[in-house]
Amino acid sequence: MPKTIISDTSCFIILNNIGELGLLQKVYGHIAATPEIAIEYGDPFPEWVEILVVKDTYRQQLLEMQVDKGESSAIAKIKQTNFRLSAEIEFHALKAANE
Repeated sequence: MPKTIISDTSCFIILNNIGELGLLQKVYGHIAATPEIAIEYGDPFPEWVEILVVKDTYRQQLLEMQVDKGESSAIAKIKQTNFRLSAEIEFHALKAANE
């Protein structure tokens, strides 16, 4: 089974703007987002995007001091799972996770 990729809002927005949102699923398979990312995105996600809630809200709040809510929720979620981040937020994730 393919690994789950947590995508940030900007990935959804950019691909949606060029009419290629389906590329995320075609390339990565299982795509997830958090409720915070869904709110930032503003439009309904396709049914193939799974919404996952972050359980470690303390970690998420700490991360919000360094990155926005969408990124902090994605980083907090991958820290509690073996999911991967989309490349767009990987730099922020690595920096924040190591601090």
